[in-house]
Amino acid sequence: MVDANGGAATPAGFVAQCSGRFPDYVDLIPSNYTGRRFVLSQDYPAAMPAAVTAPWLKIDFKTDAGAVQYMMALREYVYAGMIEADWQGEKNLVRKWYHVPWMTPGKRPREFVRGMTEERPLSGPELGIKKSHTVQNWAIGYYNDVGAVSLGAVFANPSAPDPRKAPSAVGTVVAKVLFSAATAQDFEGADILAGSPAWDANLIAKRTPLEKKIGSVRLLQMDVAARDPRAAVTGWVFGTFAYDRNAKGANGWDKMMPVGLMWGNDPKRLPTATTPPEESRINAAAPAYALAHLGWARRMNGPVDNPVSACLACHSTAQVPNVLTSMFPMRGCTDGQKLHWFRNLRGNQPFGAVSASCQPQQPTGVVALDYSLQLSVALNAMASGEFVNPCGAGPGPRGAVAPLGKGQKVYDVIR
Repeated sequence: MVDANGGAATPAGFVAQCSGRFPDYVDLIPSNYTGRRFVLSQDYPAAMPAAVTAPWLKIDFKTDAGAVQYMMALREYVYAGMIEADWQGEKNLVRKWYHVPWMTPGKRPREFVRGMTEERPLSGPELGIKKSHTVQNWAIGYYNDVGAVSLGAVFANPSAPDPRKAPSAVGTVVAKVLFSAATAQDFEGADILAGSPAWDANLIAKRTPLEKKIGSVRLLQMDVAARDPRAAVTGWVFGTFAYDRNAKGANGWDKMMPVGLMWGNDPKRLPTATTPPEESRINAAAPAYALAHLGWARRMNGPVDNPVSACLACHSTAQVPNVLTSMFPMRGCTDGQKLHWFRNLRGNQPFGAVSASCQPQQPTGVVALDYSLQLSVALNAMASGEFVNPCGAGPGPRGAVAPLGKGQKVYDVIR
């Protein structure tokens, strides 16, 4: 038993599960709970796989038809063995998937049932939700074996992770499945999630003081990112799927339809533009609610994502230390100043900072994290020195908490 920061607590209210060097979760668990518990997939490969399967690299994603084909090829790759394993990446018999460690502390820590973290909430009238309603959204991310090599390199020394090793190799795929707590009664009209796959998760019942409650969430969105050398500057193709209750399919997972993809931020594009974005491709057949919730100046964006930004632009802010006041264009900035958030950056080029008066700044000592916001959350939590690793320096038995020395903290310094 520990406190919310992973340290010793009197009385102790949180439970930390240690199946490896890093905690699977630190969460409040009902005393009578007997169901599934999340396990962090953290045995990262030390070397690149002998053969990299990446059929999407042969598809031209810069055409409308090619973008849909590219997305569906990635969907097939992510789904292979994953649905049968009930999205437990470590149990996938086709290929293993891995999680970013150290997303257990902070404002949006992992919950213990599925390992999900809280995402941006939705408030009506977004996506047809009633104006008086706000709903929670939760998600979990996975790295394939190619991407997990860089995770292993970053966290090789658990006491001093190296963010400079964050860049991923070609063939890396990152996937995130996002579920919403919205019920049919939360929508003004039709339930856009009717028939969607549902998971249980340890949701927030009350924030102050914190109370948790097991509740049901339904699949709404899936994000994918692929390291692709044809994405000239950024090196990444980001795409989003949305649940379409009217789509054909044997199950709800088959009804995840491409919203679109992007490989660049259209650095000069303003809301006054009358032509489609040059570095985004939007699927005209996507669900209407998703098409009505695109990013700034109709750049590609997901239904739950903040529409003042765009997928790739948001991820370009991934860096450590996090010196940025806002990862989104600030309300007081002019349209011209907002373009600073839509630069095409290389994966090793830090975003930097922006002053309260919307002036760009480039502080020293900032390391870019190759568009990985998960790594940004993890490494900045470590760098803060506020949190304790309850699993110590080595693995402990599952369900137990490995002891630390009195007052001991790890990850105090990022070198």
